Amino acid sequence: MLKTFLSLIFISLNASNLLANDLESDNKILNSDLESGDFINKFQPSESSIKNYEDAIKLLTDNNIPKNVLDSNSNSKSSSSSVITKYLNYIYFNKEKQSAEDGDSATHTKNIHNSKVEAAVNNLEEAAKENHPDAIFTLANMFLYSNYGVPRDIKKSFDYFQKLADVHGNSTAHHYLALLYSTGLGGIPIDTSKAILHQSFAARFGNKGAKMALAYRYAHGIGTPEHCTNALYLYRSLADDVMKEYYDGPVGGHFLPSLPVRLWENHGGAYGVNIDPKGDEKGYDQSKIANVIEYYRHKANKGDDNAMLSLAIPLYNGSPYFKRDHAQAYSYLHKIYIKYQEHDDPKTLGESKSKIFGQACGYLGIMHLRGEHVEKSNSTAAEYFIKGAKFNDGKSQTWVGIMLMEGSLDTEPGNDPIDIGLTYLTKGHENNYPLAMIKLGLHYLDINPKYSSTMFLSAYSLGSYEGAYRLAQSIEHNENMCQGAIKYYSIVVNRMDWSYSPHREGLSLYKAEDYENALIHYLEQAEMGLEIAQSNVAWLIDNDYSLDDLQLGEKKNWLALLYWTRSSNHEVASSMLKMGDYHYEGKGTEKNPAKAFSCYSHAAHVHQSSMGYWNLGWMHENGIGAPKDFYLAKRFYDLAYHYNNDASFPVTLSLIKLNFKFFYNYLFHGSDSKSVSSFMNPTQPNVPAKDNEKATSKDQDKIGEESTKKKSSAWQQWIGEDDENENDLNNIHSVIITISSEQIIIMSLCLLIGYLIYLRQNRLNQPLANNNQGNSNNNNQRQHDQQQDQ
Repeated sequence: MLKTFLSLIFISLNASNLLANDLESDNKILNSDLESGDFINKFQPSESSIKNYEDAIKLLTDNNIPKNVLDSNSNSKSSSSSVITKYLNYIYFNKEKQSAEDGDSATHTKNIHNSKVEAAVNNLEEAAKENHPDAIFTLANMFLYSNYGVPRDIKKSFDYFQKLADVHGNSTAHHYLALLYSTGLGGIPIDTSKAILHQSFAARFGNKGAKMALAYRYAHGIGTPEHCTNALYLYRSLADDVMKEYYDGPVGGHFLPSLPVRLWENHGGAYGVNIDPKGDEKGYDQSKIANVIEYYRHKANKGDDNAMLSLAIPLYNGSPYFKRDHAQAYSYLHKIYIKYQEHDDPKTLGESKSKIFGQACGYLGIMHLRGEHVEKSNSTAAEYFIKGAKFNDGKSQTWVGIMLMEGSLDTEPGNDPIDIGLTYLTKGHENNYPLAMIKLGLHYLDINPKYSSTMFLSAYSLGSYEGAYRLAQSIEHNENMCQGAIKYYSIVVNRMDWSYSPHREGLSLYKAEDYENALIHYLEQAEMGLEIAQSNVAWLIDNDYSLDDLQLGEKKNWLALLYWTRSSNHEVASSMLKMGDYHYEGKGTEKNPAKAFSCYSHAAHVHQSSMGYWNLGWMHENGIGAPKDFYLAKRFYDLAYHYNNDASFPVTLSLIKLNFKFFYNYLFHGSDSKSVSSFMNPTQPNVPAKDNEKATSKDQDKIGEESTKKKSSAWQQWIGEDDENENDLNNIHSVIITISSEQIIIMSLCLLIGYLIYLRQNRLNQPLANNNQGNSNNNNQRQHDQQQDQ
């Protein structure tokens, strides 16, 4: 039935008509039909196909054949780990010879694995012929990701996904078909309309990745007209699921997933180390961070309060540099508590120690409330919170307020727990604790919606993603705030992705040097709209990692430019610069220096990118993509140095060349002395304007035009109005102008180097000549003496 249903939709609707529908109303109809069972796929696989599938899985699992390089690494502690790791380096079915150093044991194991994998693939193919859904899906994944050492064959994978979608209407199959049609992996023709069609089917049957990709397209009008209502519906649906999962966790919600990692950070940036620290290219110096951590550990072991708290917080929450360790975090926090537990008045400790002690109490209260490393106990947690609240800790004050309002903390008779709870929440708000703001916003939502929205926005600004979710809920019903609601819902969906996060597996595969599979995972997330995944895809392609099996071909540069562009739409300076480079060089598109200039201008003026300013200077100097203007060129070179002192050497060389060109033009084209003076002085950066006075980048590109419109002919004034002299000058100028300034500089440098070599050679030859002359004189004297003796 499902196959018939999908076929009818394919025949009766084209992609544009399907996308024009209101998703919310369509999904209500679809959900009611699914509940009634009208479209449930009642396909039952045959017994023979079931047996073939089970035999194949048994062959792969019972023989401990690693699925991919990550499985190999996870088995590295076993005795056969080296053999398994080596196995992954072989091509399927023994198509390459094993090197001699691997030994007979590895060869034997490899051959056994190859035969088992071959048998498993044969069984799966037999089951797939009888339309066994799991067998088809396993084969599709095998050929896409080269699982179990099977050679990658994306066209085969595409065929299996197509079969799975056609026969069973599998949402994951539709999702992967959309990915292949969008990116052209494996030589699949790029077809945006088919990609959106498959995304629509996958999304309507609940595939989260497809929902994210389709919502991103609707929100930004990628391959389809922009449709705010549909994008809002999809993002709201995803955000609701995310927050439900968040609330299903322990008290206070789950810990956030690990942050996505920008791959170029560990390489110093998209362009290299310290190329543009004012932009987003600045990477982290791992050695310096390790030294700082070691320093704090040393101080903490000596009982330093600040060091113990500084280590306890990241150990509790987890960070890129700390694996979450509640036992060690509790140890540091408890030491602080023991040290100051006798104090009840903050004034007796002083401001600094009171703050540290209050924070320690707050974290200890949370750990007891959630049962992390210690036995779960609301009463013990309340004791810590009450203690911390006395020392003005926002976390403690907030949780005292919550416990009072929920009735889990008693108050004195006659006191209203709601009023007292609100008082504590207000104190937590005053101490900038986001959860206090969210609770206050929810409490006053019906009474004062504007105040609630303000609370939710404040909570989000302090890093609370629940704040973003609540803010989106509070503004989505306002038609004029549709884009704002989409923004906040998408932030929640992209950050709180516990159940669906290809970028984390992509990072693991990248670290294991499986770049092709890493790229597929990042492509999947990039299509969903995650900016870091988009820039990672572009960076992997741009740096020419080994991606031959993906058969990108001529689409390689086009794909990189596509994701540099999408990343730059999120205001990433490096991506904006890279996009400019591609337009300037004509990579993945036609050469367009003017568009490159616009990219560099945006990166420079909006993000204060040193490289952006240098590029603008060079383009104005040479008149490429912008009018030739030495004054603007010098201005931008000066700004490049101002925003990055490490750029002094290239900027100095550029200014030397620019000065030479300027004086050449001064002599033969003329310029007033005032212009010369202003040209020689360093350019000062603009004073930041107020919000209502900021100039656009287009306006800033016009700086200096007026100063170059009127140039007096100083040379002609000096020689007078003599036509003969003027003609002679023109003759000289016509000869000289044929030689570019770069050539003149090169010739001058060559002459200078030649002269220096000549001087050095003369200095070396002079002592030698003196020695020769001395030897000659000695010989003559010796001959004279001999004659005298005779």
